[in-house]
Amino acid sequence: MAQVLSTSQAQKQNLNLSLKLWLPMLQSSLQDLEKHLKDVSYENPFLELKKPKEFYSNYSLSGTNGEFIESIATYSTSLNDKISEQICPPLFPTPNSQKVALEILCDINEEGYFEGDIEQIAITCNVYKEYVESIRQRFSQLEPSGVGAYDLKESFLFQLDTLDMKIDDELYNFLKRIIKDIAHIDKYASHHLFEKSKDIIKYFNNPPAIDYINNNVQVIP
Repeated sequence: MAQVLSTSQAQKQNLNLSLKLWLPMLQSSLQDLEKHLKDVSYENPFLELKKPKEFYSNYSLSGTNGEFIESIATYSTSLNDKISEQICPPLFPTPNSQKVALEILCDINEEGYFEGDIEQIAITCNVYKEYVESIRQRFSQLEPSGVGAYDLKESFLFQLDTLDMKIDDELYNFLKRIIKDIAHIDKYASHHLFEKSKDIIKYFNNPPAIDYINNNVQVIP
């Protein structure tokens, strides 16, 4: 059992390292990418940067190359892309807060839920676990709404607090109440705010990253 856990932890560490190495490349513009790769090659003696002879003839700054334009047109932003581009000031104003946020990002699954270990992230980043949790709470302000939550309930609470419509305190408190008791929502059906609350909840992302889940995955009945 210990061997299995050790292997799993090693795989996660490799995944986290890979993500941290690739994120700067994914966030670089085409003009900056070559410079970034050169810098990496200087630091890594085993890495050699090569460009095919056709590179300059096929690449056009004006964007006239058909294949290049097509690749841009067919590219869709991933969940990691969407979140990582928001890990910046003013929500994450310091290098430390950004470092912790990136660690949290590594533990967000494809549905948008956080499934990591707060204490382990605290150890990795050399901070208190309360600080890590405070950074995770800031994910409630990110898009897609609800991302970074532990579960459905917290995701809905995140989305309630960033609702783009004005609601009064009574409706807000009732929504919060039924979200926390979502498994027994039917027992609130006689409440005069139930229908209005239900109409609001049905527009919440469920799961939070629903717009980023691969729609091409084959479902076998």
